Amino acid sequence: MSRPLLCWFILFTWHTQAAVAQRAQALIEPPRPSPVRAAFTRSPLAGGIAGDSAQDDIPPTRWKEGALIGGLMAGVGLASFFGALCRGSEGSQDCSGTFAAGFVLGAVLGGTIGALIGGQIPKEDQ
Repeated sequence: MSRPLLCWFILFTWHTQAAVAQRAQALIEPPRPSPVRAAFTRSPLAGGIAGDSAQDDIPPTRWKEGALIGGLMAGVGLASFFGALCRGSEGSQDCSGTFAAGFVLGAVLGGTIGALIGGQIPKEDQ
């Protein structure tokens, strides 16, 4: 380090007080309540929901079957579509990765949509 730079460094670090940040907590002003929070406590939504309006028992649905059917159908369909695109392209290349990517993408998308649709169908007691 050059001598003038070292002198400036010593001058500025010598006069700083590290204990300023460690003063007593009484000197720091505590936080005040937010006016937004106060307005929320006066709102009609502050009471929550009534105990009898919440559903106690959620009936079983067919979301698993919907996810399975939707995932398989969309997976096979997208794998076939991607495979046809790969086979129709110029050049002879291995299309197994394209088939796998199409199946995975279709299974995820179709499984999600199938689960959402199957979740709307109640399961009957057998």
